[in-house]
Amino acid sequence: MITQSGTLTSKGQVTIPAQIIKSANLKKGHKLSFSFENGIIKIEPTINIVRRVAGSLVLPKKYQNMDLDKLIQIAKEEHFANYTP
Repeated sequence: MITQSGTLTSKGQVTIPAQIIKSANLKKGHKLSFSFENGIIKIEPTINIVRRVAGSLVLPKKYQNMDLDKLIQIAKEEHFANYTP
């Protein structure tokens, strides 16, 4: 396990330490997922979540063979089309 610290900016941003980026094989443009449970903040590449559920969900035909970024964009548009705060 690698443990390093960072500082939260006034804009809520933090820089991921270079050693962690390298060890996690993160690249520019990679999507990250953030979760919080029992006082622990967890950051992981979104693709890891996709790989964990791969094969456990049936993808509707209209979404098959679609680029993942396009699929995410469509899902967000459909979700927020009916969203009212």
